[in-house]
Amino acid sequence: MFSKYVLILLWIGFMALISRSQYREEYDKLTSKYVWRVKPFFAFIIVIPIVWMAANRGFFADSSLYIRTYLSMPSIFDQIPRYMSNVKKDPAFYYVASVIHVLFGNNYIIYFFLIALFQMICVSTYFRRYSTNYIFSLFLFVASADYISFIFNGMRQFVAVAICLLSTPFVLNKKYIKAIIVILIASTFHRSALIMVPFIFITQGEVWNKKTILVLFATVIAMVFTSSFTNTLDLALEGTQYENVVSDYTKWGDDGTNPIRVLVYSIPAIWSYFYRDKIRKYNDPVITLAVNMSIVTMAVYLISMVTSGLFIGRLPIYFCLFGYILLPWEIENLTGESREFIHFAAVFMYLLYYFFIMHFQNALI
Repeated sequence: MFSKYVLILLWIGFMALISRSQYREEYDKLTSKYVWRVKPFFAFIIVIPIVWMAANRGFFADSSLYIRTYLSMPSIFDQIPRYMSNVKKDPAFYYVASVIHVLFGNNYIIYFFLIALFQMICVSTYFRRYSTNYIFSLFLFVASADYISFIFNGMRQFVAVAICLLSTPFVLNKKYIKAIIVILIASTFHRSALIMVPFIFITQGEVWNKKTILVLFATVIAMVFTSSFTNTLDLALEGTQYENVVSDYTKWGDDGTNPIRVLVYSIPAIWSYFYRDKIRKYNDPVITLAVNMSIVTMAVYLISMVTSGLFIGRLPIYFCLFGYILLPWEIENLTGESREFIHFAAVFMYLLYYFFIMHFQNALI
């Protein structure tokens, strides 16, 4: 019998086969053009099994801590203010969780369901609006095992990521005040969301511009002078929820993000470098932002490879979903007559990567 971690891939494959009749033409305000997008209800139906898996994951990895915390929350509304007075970080997340606990009691399955439902609605809406191939983007999200790492394991941080996705239209339209307000709201769920503020400016401009190249140059310097970088990192994080991060990951024997993972997440950015002139001619604002965000993903993952996979390696969570917008577009627009072959090759390679992560790293299949 197939594991549910295999069935989710078969589900996406089946939905891809029947998806041709599930597209409709819509007007895109950003580009002032009509585009084909998958119908909203169909897009939502596809992600329901992911929500169901998240709701029924039980005491998986960090979920055990979330469950214990949830069970200790107030049972009546009058107790919430007193409970919140003892919350030192990420107050919005714990307030929302407390309200869920008051409404639904100790049923943590409903708690996980509601959180995952919100996360996947945001992800689904994001992919539907900006991807040239919605189902392929969703496949990449699953086959990279991000749904395990983000929804099951890093649930609180991924709530902040989901909220940050809502700022994307404002970033694309250069409405930075509105974008920052959304990010500030996200930071009340997980303070690490503040990392998005500088990068919504750094990633502006054409693909592979001086700012993004400077980010990569700084990455190389950080990798070469790892010791000095980690000392600076400790000082920069002093007084935040990541205080003592360097000493912690050193003590725990964290030897950094797996290089294979770094390579997989770097492919969209690497590919875009070789076709940067062609991408510039397209002048697509979504793809331009996706390229520059993918460069940031690669840069942060490279640093996490020589420092901490547990701490630094979690920061690309804010940028890597742009790679799932970029890669389908690259295959569709940069491959010519070999498009179909490269598409199937990409699917095959991601399936191999999924097996590697789920079998050897997570021992789930």
